[in-house]
Formats: sequence, C-alpha cells, structure tokens
Amino acid sequence: MIEPVDIIQEVINNKEGWVNGEKYMDNARWLKDDLREVKEQYKGQAIVVRDQGVIFNSRDPGKVREKLRSFEPIQRNQSYIFYIPNDNEMVLW
Repeated sequence: MIEPVDIIQEVINNKEGWVNGEKYMDNARWLKDDLREVKEQYKGQAIVVRDQGVIFNSRDPGKVREKLRSFEPIQRNQSYIFYIPNDNEMVLW
C-alpha cells in the first residue's frame, strides 16, 4: 500500500524541485494560513496545492502519485503535497 508520506518524500527528494523552491514555499504558506478551512473539507485525504489552492485531492495515495507524475516537472516541483488526517487519526508532525 502506498502511504501519503511516500508520495511527499518522492517529491521532496527530487533535487530539481528546489529550483522552484519559492513557489513551493508560497504554496506551503498558503496552506498554513488556510489550514483550518482546508482541514474541514479534505479530512482523510492527500491534497496537492499549487498556485495557492487545492488542485487535486484523493483518499487514495496511489491516485495522488499518478496525478503528480502526469504534471510537467516544473508544475510537480511547485506543488505542495499534504495529508489531512481524519479526526480519529494521530499524526506526528
């Protein structure tokens, strides 16, 4: 089974991604600022944030990986991937 953390690591470990680090960080900041609203809408799902908005979400991490791999490299590297836990899940950040 593919875990959300595996998908996140796949993107983070891609050194080309840091060429676009500013946009990646903009997306991370957007999520941090809007996390309360996003959490309610996407509980139990992995989300892909780009251009300061959720552009894809799924409960199936394999579908998220497939979607990410369909992006152009620059788009993939600007995307911030995050897993929104369900209320009954414990997640250590």
